This record gives sequence, structure tokens and C-alpha cells, in this order.
Amino acid sequence: MAVGRIIRKDISESRRVAALKTDSARLLYTWLIAHADVNGNFSADPHVVNGRVLTRLSKTAEEVQDYLDDLESTGLIMRYEADGDMYLHIRKFAEKQPCLNPKREAKPRIPLPATDEGETNSRPTPDKLQTNSRHCLLYTSP
Repeated sequence: MAVGRIIRKDISESRRVAALKTDSARLLYTWLIAHADVNGNFSADPHVVNGRVLTRLSKTAEEVQDYLDDLESTGLIMRYEADGDMYLHIRKFAEKQPCLNPKREAKPRIPLPATDEGETNSRPTPDKLQTNSRHCLLYTSP
């Protein structure tokens, strides 16, 4: 898994992020981006999220569950079940992480969600990737 991710400055203009009920939910969303796998997936178990993402903030599992509910109701994430576990997918993750290099990432261990609302459920195929001058992989439209 990567050491970090990009937080684009246009996140501050996002209506969905602004619609979240609390700053704690906003913080969780931005921190989830850093913890997500190459496909934008992470555990949706509030105990796991609390223990791995909000580690030092003294939140309860119930509070984290409320934040996840808020993130889902605003359309920032979708939750899904696979193999008896709950996971989340950060919507439009691939579009907002143009410099991800799947070859330099750990192999994802989280199952992919089903395709949702026109989103693809994985990274673009190699034939749709190109490298810009800073060696970032960019998605090119078909």
C-alpha cells in the first residue's frame, strides 16, 4: 500500500464534503483517502476504521459509524459486502488520484465492489494509461 495519496485542493469546493454534518466526518473522509488501496477501497467496519484511521482521536465505534453513514448518504463513499465483511469504496477515487502507479502499489487484498453508477470497479487498463512529464500515470478517455 502507498505511503500517502493526493488531496486535491478542489476538495474545499466540494458540495458533498460541505454537506457532511460534522468536521469529524470531513476529517475521516480526507484521511480515508490516504488509507485506501489502489482501487479506493478500505474496510467499512467502524472498529477497523477507528483503529487504523482515527487512531489517536478517542472516537467511539458508534461515532465512526455515524460518520460512515454520513459519508455514504452524501455519496462520497459506497459500502458493500464481500465474503461476509463490509468494505467501502471512495467514489471517483481513480479520477482524483492521477499519479497512482499500480505497478508500485501493494496488491489489493480487498475485493472489488460491483460497478456502480457508471464508475469502473478497478484502475484503468494499461492501454488507457500514459505517463506525463512528471512520470504520473494519467487516465486517457477512450
